[in-house]
Amino acid sequence: ISKWLYENVSAVTQEGRTICVPEGIDHRRFRILCDIAARPRCISMFFSTAPYKAPGDAVRALEICKGQQPGVQAIVFGTGPRPDRLPPWMEYHQNVPEAELVRIYNQSSIFICSSLAEGFAFPPAEAMACGCAVVTTDCGGNRDYAEHEVTALLSPPRDPEALAPAP
Repeated sequence: ISKWLYENVSAVTQEGRTICVPEGIDHRRFRILCDIAARPRCISMFFSTAPYKAPGDAVRALEICKGQQPGVQAIVFGTGPRPDRLPPWMEYHQNVPEAELVRIYNQSSIFICSSLAEGFAFPPAEAMACGCAVVTTDCGGNRDYAEHEVTALLSPPRDPEALAPAP
């Protein structure tokens, strides 16, 4: 589903046994609805308890941003109930339908992703299609759309200080 995953699988399989079927985003669904320049200083993120998503790193990066820019807002969404480790200033949404997700992306100016590894990370790609600047770890599969200082800002995994976007 990404060049990175294809290369990793191809390295351990018989030659010619692996093909890459690229993923993509439906731009009829994930699109810019709000003027990018008029958006508030708001950073959104997907929260998952899966260890490879390293959600604590993103939360820490957001806390660093809040310390540098007290007016920054954060919208966090996920599938479970509000995580205990989220500070009260972070807004949380559980099990958002797609229309609400598009609205969240469109009211955010930045999307942050802290994954350690991804075959293809959909939330940053969806956010990018909705006009968000993407700040992400270099987690593999996002390299198909996230090029450092060209289309996104990439940082090493497990480094919240480097991940912290400067709103």
